[in-house]
Amino acid sequence: MALGSTQGVYESVEQMPGSRVGYKFDGDDLVVHLTHAEEKPESEGRLYLEEVEAGTGPLQFARCEKCRTPLEASRRLKWNLDRGEIINPLTGKREDMIAVQSLNSTLRELERELGEEVMGIVYGGQKSYTLYRTKEALKKETPEDFWDQYLFELALRGLGYPEEFEASDGTVAVEVKNAYHQNLYAAKIAAGLEALTGRSSEIDWKERERMHGSYVISA
Repeated sequence: MALGSTQGVYESVEQMPGSRVGYKFDGDDLVVHLTHAEEKPESEGRLYLEEVEAGTGPLQFARCEKCRTPLEASRRLKWNLDRGEIINPLTGKREDMIAVQSLNSTLRELERELGEEVMGIVYGGQKSYTLYRTKEALKKETPEDFWDQYLFELALRGLGYPEEFEASDGTVAVEVKNAYHQNLYAAKIAAGLEALTGRSSEIDWKERERMHGSYVISA
């Protein structure tokens, strides 16, 4: 990610169609070497970025009057520019940020090239990783407050917020139109359910479109 970001800045400043990149580690330092290229790499024709659209939904945040950042988001991030770190002061853990459209373009092309089963693999991987992180959070929270806080944290990071959400014993029903990626968002919901119940889950998709997901997840 750091390498790609550096390459993108270089091509933008130099105003050229593409670049060649080499890199190595010198101890703990990443050393990047960039040179001009005359043509864009073949991947750029496929890994295009979709237009960013402002999401809408039932949740509103109080925002900073100057920069319009949600105040709750700024309180959950501490920037250490000297070390290149973003720390969540509530957990003490490091966090990363990535442009959603970059992630979506990669997953779009993986599915186009390898088939629909790729999304099942991606769903399972995201669920497993999130489940590991969620179990840690549950140690500090009461299960009764879990879903309100869990969904709020996802929304605060720009991942989406359901228009409809119903949780019963071992089942959740979700309808969401502003998810950053329908499969990945659903995997995070499934991980939350599995953390609460201690059981594995299955998802029943009612609708899975880019801007509309509707499904039931059952433990």
